Amino acid sequence: MPEVQALYVLSSSADAPNNVTRFSTDSDFDLAIVLDVPLKEDEWRPSPADTYALVRERLPAWAPEFSFYLPVPWGRMEVNVHQLLFHYEADPRTTWNSDKCDAYANKGEPLLDRENAFEALILRKTREQLWRLEGETQRLHNRITWDVREIPLRMARRVGAPTGHFVLSGALDEIVDWLYARSGRLLPNMKWKLHS
Repeated sequence: MPEVQALYVLSSSADAPNNVTRFSTDSDFDLAIVLDVPLKEDEWRPSPADTYALVRERLPAWAPEFSFYLPVPWGRMEVNVHQLLFHYEADPRTTWNSDKCDAYANKGEPLLDRENAFEALILRKTREQLWRLEGETQRLHNRITWDVREIPLRMARRVGAPTGHFVLSGALDEIVDWLYARSGRLLPNMKWKLHS
């Protein structure tokens, strides 16, 4: 298929050295298809969906819907097909969040990668995100004391205990993010933060 740049298995189905996720009967199956669809300079948009809408006519007709179900011995399993446009992802204006970097760098298994171009892109996007996380470490450190000691109590007094608990839960999430950022590690998807 000439329009496929790369094909990756992701998350619990991937065989990758840094993958802490494990497949179970509760897992879905994630597959990424990286398409080599040329983009004109003026077709790039901050939102991937907006860019994809512009080039919809150039996308291969065989590309499946994002999500569908397959029968399996234990019932049915959701299959998610992440469709990426290589030229959109490679554009310097396109940034990847930590979750996406972690999914491809640590929980991705390449089945196909022409000239290892997508692997090189993953490494570049991951380096960029780790650099951004250095700045995030200080920001989180500055917020944590305030968000743990001050804001929950103030909000509990102002609006009620449930609001104080909600704010404190957010602060605990910031602490976990700070621990990842401080150790120079990518922040995984929320469902894997405590497992990783």
